[in-house]
Amino acid sequence: MLRRPQPKLWAEYRYSFRATELSFSLDAMNSSWLGNLLILTTTLLLAACGHGGCCQREASLTPMETADLDDSVMRGSVTAFLQQTGAPVSSLYEFKRIDLDHDGRRDALVLFKNPYGYWCDTHGCTMLVMRAGSDKFELVNAIQPVRAPLYVSNTQSNGWKDIIVRVTGRWDESKDVAMTYNGAQYADNPSTMPPYLLASNTAQPVFY
Repeated sequence: MLRRPQPKLWAEYRYSFRATELSFSLDAMNSSWLGNLLILTTTLLLAACGHGGCCQREASLTPMETADLDDSVMRGSVTAFLQQTGAPVSSLYEFKRIDLDHDGRRDALVLFKNPYGYWCDTHGCTMLVMRAGSDKFELVNAIQPVRAPLYVSNTQSNGWKDIIVRVTGRWDESKDVAMTYNGAQYADNPSTMPPYLLASNTAQPVFY
């Protein structure tokens, strides 16, 4: 014959069951509350980013930098130019690096010296303007005749800085002229350009 458990034991069972039920209820409430909080926080962050908030501010702190090419790359591009044009590969030159088109890369002005009879005459020598690209230098155009002193001006034409060249050794009076960029290349013959009044505080000397 089954005996009914003592009342004390039933009370313990009921208490244990109700405590477990309460625990389940609290866990469910906590889980629901945390889930709602997470959804609300995510919504607020996305809304802030969509209206120029944190995401855009963080992105603006780490802009992409433009890589400046090494001088060895420039020398390789000059050698390739000499080979392609049939010019003496052993030609001697000096160069200056300066950002002419404001793209963050230093372009190159290459002034040839020797062989003198190939690159120069009594009025000056040939200078190349070379634009720095992502992995090499490309020829913009040649300017001749050029002789020092030579300056790069703070003034610009079509987004490129003006190059100031000194014209001397002619019957005409010596003059400074501004070689300006026309959207495709620089003017290529200084002797045909009108005089330019050079202000020393608006130009940077590159060849002396």
